[in-house]
Amino acid sequence: MEGASAAEDTVELARQAIKQWGHRVVVLRDTAQSAPGHVTVSATALTSEEILTSSGHQAQVVDAFGAGDAALAAFIAAWVSDSGLAAALEASAWACAFQHTVVGDAWQVRAADLEGRSQTWRILR
Repeated sequence: MEGASAAEDTVELARQAIKQWGHRVVVLRDTAQSAPGHVTVSATALTSEEILTSSGHQAQVVDAFGAGDAALAAFIAAWVSDSGLAAALEASAWACAFQHTVVGDAWQVRAADLEGRSQTWRILR
């Protein structure tokens, strides 16, 4: 139950940030080791009205550097293009998982990678 308590504490901190500073949305990312050398990434968005959680996206870890940056960039890109909060959250979690499969912190996405994003599959290289 210790993990559940930590998650509840994090959600409460996000709610306080919304209330105290007037944030429209706070995004929390969870990267869990699902097997040796593999992670499952999901993201949760909190607003003053709702909590949304993305699907879990699995990836084989090559290098974790840049994963948080990729998650943030994908979220912002989807958010500002009016794709909606749920779509921005999915893009964020997927981008974070994908970046774990890339050596270095430079975002290297092929058109085929983006086209396959809507499919349910593990990201392996």
